This record gives sequence, C-alpha cells and structure tokens, in this order.
Amino acid sequence: VSFTPLKNVRPDYVKVEGSIVRKLRKSTLARTKLEAILRVAQSIGIQVVGECAEEPEILEQLRAMGVPYAQGFGIVQPQPIDEIRL
Repeated sequence: VSFTPLKNVRPDYVKVEGSIVRKLRKSTLARTKLEAILRVAQSIGIQVVGECAEEPEILEQLRAMGVPYAQGFGIVQPQPIDEIRL
C-alpha cells in the first residue's frame, strides 16, 4: 500500500474499503491495516470513513479504533433522495 497519493492530492476524507471493515472482528491483519491507515491519515490531517458498517459490532469496533465516520446499512438503510431530510 502506498500513501504517496494521499500526500499529493490532500483529500478531506479517505474511505477504508468494505473488505477491510467487514473483517475487523475476526482478522488481525484487517485491524492492522486500519490502524496504519488511521495513523497516516491523522498525521496529514485527513478524516477516515469506514465503509460497510453493516452490523452494530462492526460500528462499535470502528468507534473503539478511533474511526470518526462510518457508512453502511448498519447505520441507515438506503432510501430515495426525495425522502431524505436535509
């Protein structure tokens, strides 16, 4: 994994892909990858979003690891844009 593009582009947010997030409860490697992403992102001022937070346990794991944002069916089910209150 190369973090050079993050330094060059300087996005506001970076998403941790669902294949990592879904394995957090069972895989030391997934947790290690997420920890590395968090350290790098925090050191250069980028916020982290965990994708595919589909179960309460995954959401809790993300919180415990310090991930500030999450998205997925475990938070809210998709709905028509016209039904979303802004």
